Amino acid sequence: MTRKNTPVIVGAGTTEQFGQFPDRSILELATEALKNALEDTGIGRDELDGLVTNMGSPLSRHYDRLCEALALDVGFTAQYWAHGRWVGSGLQHAAMAVETGVAEYVAVGLGLKFTAVDQMGGEESVSLSEIGSIGEHSERPWYGMTAPVGGNALATRYYMEKYGATSEDLAHISKTFREHAALDPRSHFSKPIDIEDHQASRYIVDPLRLFDCAPLSDGGAYLIVTTAENAASLPNDPAYVASMEGLHAGRENHLFARPGMGIRTQREYEYDASVTDPVFERAGVTRDDIDALYTYDAFTPNVWYALERWGFCEPGTAFEFARDGNISLDGELPMNTHGGLLSNGHISAWNHLVEMYNQLRGEADKRQLTNADTVQFATPFGDSIIMRNEEP
Repeated sequence: MTRKNTPVIVGAGTTEQFGQFPDRSILELATEALKNALEDTGIGRDELDGLVTNMGSPLSRHYDRLCEALALDVGFTAQYWAHGRWVGSGLQHAAMAVETGVAEYVAVGLGLKFTAVDQMGGEESVSLSEIGSIGEHSERPWYGMTAPVGGNALATRYYMEKYGATSEDLAHISKTFREHAALDPRSHFSKPIDIEDHQASRYIVDPLRLFDCAPLSDGGAYLIVTTAENAASLPNDPAYVASMEGLHAGRENHLFARPGMGIRTQREYEYDASVTDPVFERAGVTRDDIDALYTYDAFTPNVWYALERWGFCEPGTAFEFARDGNISLDGELPMNTHGGLLSNGHISAWNHLVEMYNQLRGEADKRQLTNADTVQFATPFGDSIIMRNEEP
């Protein structure tokens, strides 16, 4: 059924490169990406009346500082706290804003410097431990786990022991996403790696090696969200936000494990992915209709957990699915076609959403999938967005 003010994405922009840019400020990166998004959309800065971001200082800039610096005058803003897992929620917030008539054109995204910040004219290093102190990642500092890699390593070791997966299985994910990244000139890392390279890389927290962990990247990415009615007068074909599922929280959820694994406060039980059916039903599709899947791959095992949480693989089988080539561009379910956080760049996953939009409008260059009309963002955390190139 047609919804009033159906939310759509009508433009996207990024910085020319993702990587490490010590001589560029956060505001410079944000300006480049937002300017490109507005030009791609075909609207002026004065038409923008909403702004949503998932990070402020020190890694990015708070919404009010950004509006002040870029001479924006908006009537709707939202900002989450400094974790990449709020990207999906950020786009959902913007979609709800335009659907309810709170705003007409909302920019979602950020300019990001994971490696350093420029504060009060000086350079200041930022560690993942400091980021974690802003809000935890399901670890506990008094156990010595003060960065995300600790919580993920805990869940990964459990998964390996229970199902027989190995570090070499993770290597296939790293290798595949690096191959995808090599097709995107913006990528932070595009040099090919093989299984041996992965296995020779040093441990960060056993069983996770260097190539199992996303880099700390600098860059920027924005999308512009509006209504289908407004999109009719704009140059680009819209991508419809067909369905959404919110970020889950509670005793049965762990940021680096699907439900049922028994990590931290979770119960251990046989997980049934039918609980995720509603997000597909609301979009009017089935899992078989999904042409590509995008997940928050800060660590390679997140691919396993997303595949199983959302019902693309039975519990304990995702490592075989990924190992056997099914997540490559010509596989059964292509994933992170731009290389993801692991290789394209850790732009907090806004680059994932940009890639989804570009796939739907047929502008993903050498990475373009054939007949891509339905794509999904779905994380181990329980949030999801399904986009389609036709109205649901």
